[in-house]
Amino acid sequence: MMKNVVNVIIFLSIIMTFSSCGYSSSAKFSRAVIGEKISTTVVVSSQDPENSVVMKDALDSAILEVFHSSLTTKKRSKTHIELSIFDIRYTPMQYDKYGYIIAYRATTTLKIIKT
Repeated sequence: MMKNVVNVIIFLSIIMTFSSCGYSSSAKFSRAVIGEKISTTVVVSSQDPENSVVMKDALDSAILEVFHSSLTTKKRSKTHIELSIFDIRYTPMQYDKYGYIIAYRATTTLKIIKT
């Protein structure tokens, strides 16, 4: 009798473990909000134009790899994301033996607008 009760408890535990798992990745919920087709624009910063291009590539890559959405033109997209540098600051990180700065840390504040 006790063996049957233990077997039933184990069986119910296994069934509940597999049936009650409601895990969904955050990318799935994000894709539901931003849609399948996305267009992007990066406003080139006069302070740091070179990194504006790098940000565009990183944004497009994140949309493809993280959200598993596709990039398209602004007219065809459900969502348009505009990215611009709001503020950029350079902090000295390392000095040479003469006191000159040889390494900086860049702190960038981004402005992201979803339309």
